[in-house]
Amino acid sequence: MALKTRNLDSWMESMALNLGRRPDTRFLLWLHGASVGETLSLLPIARALLRHRHTHVLITSGTVTALKRVQMEPLGDRVTLQIRPADSVSVAQRFLGHWRPDAIIFAESVRTSNL
Repeated sequence: MALKTRNLDSWMESMALNLGRRPDTRFLLWLHGASVGETLSLLPIARALLRHRHTHVLITSGTVTALKRVQMEPLGDRVTLQIRPADSVSVAQRFLGHWRPDAIIFAESVRTSNL
């Protein structure tokens, strides 16, 4: 699992301009947690689905702290971490067009209107 710090690269990532390669997988699950607690609450779901060898998990969060904490977990190489996409129509279209998740689970108290 690679994690970028809050710099130009992660800003570009949040604008869906600098995204990693989409894994060649049968099932891509996108898990999003607002902050540390919400993101950690999604880990049991990630672990359960990662038991299936054709599953990859994309985990996003609104905070770098949450992603750094998730990075400490032994989740393996079928997990991608990145900062959440910015809440705009064009960014959401780029993000979803690139990742093409098969399922999405959000753990956030505030709904983002464009995602």
